[in-house]
Amino acid sequence: MKQSAPLYKKDQAERAKRACKKLYKQLVPSGGEKFVIMDDETYVPCDSSQLPCKQFWNDVPGVEVPQEFKVKRKEKFPAKFLIWQAISQDGVISEAFVSKQILNLNNIIKGPFLKFFRSQKDKGHLLFWPDLATSHYQKDVIAFLKKEKIEFVPKVANPQCRPIEKFWALCKLQYHKTGKNLTNQTAFKREWTRISKLVASKHGKNLFVHFKQRLQLAGDNGPESVM
Repeated sequence: MKQSAPLYKKDQAERAKRACKKLYKQLVPSGGEKFVIMDDETYVPCDSSQLPCKQFWNDVPGVEVPQEFKVKRKEKFPAKFLIWQAISQDGVISEAFVSKQILNLNNIIKGPFLKFFRSQKDKGHLLFWPDLATSHYQKDVIAFLKKEKIEFVPKVANPQCRPIEKFWALCKLQYHKTGKNLTNQTAFKREWTRISKLVASKHGKNLFVHFKQRLQLAGDNGPESVM
């Protein structure tokens, strides 16, 4: 079965390969390895049935299956929450920030992210690996990171192959299994907090196993070599 992979255009694949190589050198310098912290945002529909997860129905010989069991209804514009969260390479997660509005990343970086980053200080030389989105590389965000002496992955060395994407997928799968439709922000945050802690405790560390070696391999042979 074919695997899903990014559609690279023009020189994007070569740029991603160079970014993996640069990031690996930043993560594993001659003076010793660095401890990674990353953050990200994702959208989650209030109605868990609207998540793009596989659903099945059984065909029993001689029994007519009602149409409602054969069809998965999908809203065109489902109500959803925007979630921000950070995770460290040992699987520790930050508090989830939940909103129905577009997040002001500058405020997030100065508030929840900085609090989480400082709480990880005793784990060694920290390296912040942000999302590649433009908002993470705004002048005011970069200026703040430099002011706080937070080392971060530069945009040119950011290959965007981050374990947090798998974390989101696992959390969304768990939310889908609840069958809930939580439109109240407080109730949704409470449920997401429960789920994200559960996923982090079960899978957090494993998400980062060998990820530095995978970066090195991607830097040598290209991102698709580690798919």
